[in-house]
Amino acid sequence: MYNTPSTRNRGNMKNSIIFAGLLWLSFFSTATFAQTYSDDLYWTISKLRGDSIRIGFLDKGSVQLKGMYNYNSNSVTNDFFSKLVYKSAYISEDDKQPTLDRLKAHNRLGVGLSASLHGTFRSKKDTTVLFDAGLAYRDFTYAYFTKDVFKLAFQGNAQYEGQNAKVGPSSLKEWNYASLFFGVQKVVCKELIVGARVSLIKAGFYRETSMGAGNLYTDSAGAYVELSAPFHWYNQQRPANPFAANNGWGAGVDLYAQRYFKKSILSVEVKDLGAVNWRNMDTYTGNQTYHYEGQYIGDILAPGNSYISSVQLDSVAKQLGINKEVKNKTTMLPTRLQVTYLHRLTTKWSVKGDLNYMFLQGYLPYAKVSGYYAITPAFFVIPAVTVGGYGNINTQIGLSATFAGSWSAQANIFALEYLIAPKRYSGHGLELYLTKRF
Repeated sequence: MYNTPSTRNRGNMKNSIIFAGLLWLSFFSTATFAQTYSDDLYWTISKLRGDSIRIGFLDKGSVQLKGMYNYNSNSVTNDFFSKLVYKSAYISEDDKQPTLDRLKAHNRLGVGLSASLHGTFRSKKDTTVLFDAGLAYRDFTYAYFTKDVFKLAFQGNAQYEGQNAKVGPSSLKEWNYASLFFGVQKVVCKELIVGARVSLIKAGFYRETSMGAGNLYTDSAGAYVELSAPFHWYNQQRPANPFAANNGWGAGVDLYAQRYFKKSILSVEVKDLGAVNWRNMDTYTGNQTYHYEGQYIGDILAPGNSYISSVQLDSVAKQLGINKEVKNKTTMLPTRLQVTYLHRLTTKWSVKGDLNYMFLQGYLPYAKVSGYYAITPAFFVIPAVTVGGYGNINTQIGLSATFAGSWSAQANIFALEYLIAPKRYSGHGLELYLTKRF
């Protein structure tokens, strides 16, 4: 897409480019909407109130309903993301500027939505064994992109006349799938619990756009562009009903160990270790220099613009001499390693540290430090500070309570930056848990 400066006579523009927008608008144009053994903080902390850990599981079983949504980036502001995704509103140059000011040489953006219904039941013959099973849904998007990629997608390539724009390394990956899982936990001794869970995955939707190190050159007269970077496109049609879609199958495993001390709990987890085989992927691959001339269209963010529907990927690929193949593709799940340490300071205060790493290009280790203050023995306030991951530094607040003896509810709210300074910061989200124990 070729966007000209406001002072240029658009009527005289004969040749321009839609290629850059076609490659990279997919990073930002789609609205996108994991499961641990230790999500329920109240019940985890309550185990530290005694002088020793019971050898065996006290509860006969439980049912937990969980939902999570979050967005974060080290560059793209809450205001920009909200206008683009939630409101589908026109984004002015003034709206873009705060994000442009925050762009780094390499940028990260992540969006996740997940929900699960999860049950556990204790073995009748052996109280040291606990089984679990459930259903889960996940929609997850991660983008890693250069500063020039963002500027090409949202400002066009007129600013790069006679210059190269650095387009890689950049990548977009999006997973959408449902899973059925089964697991078992075992109390090895009063200090140690281990567990494993196996998931059968029904593939819903997958898309990947990867660009290696290289450049996009724009002709000084705006007549053509040349792409000199290796790339891969893997694309499926997004299903209207993601729950009913079936575009392949996969499997995954979670591994877990929890070590108890007198006043502390150390947990180590590996989540989503597995793969999915996606059927009938439209596949485009290139590693040459590609020359492209296109027709002029207006700003991709202008109201009523028909860019996404009128420009077909196949036709552009054909003009570039790129052949499309339809084939299956196997991808790894977004595997995560998590280490958690919870320490009880007093009868009122506990502190928890989390360290996470997700095996994605450019992803930074994610650290979270949380404090738990017991207003009453059954009601906790949970302030937290996070750093890394998709974003920079953020704050959270949580509430956790038990009621009616065997019910607990928890909400982690990630909204302060969104509410007080959406044009300066990134990151917002919400986690909800409702648990019934028997």
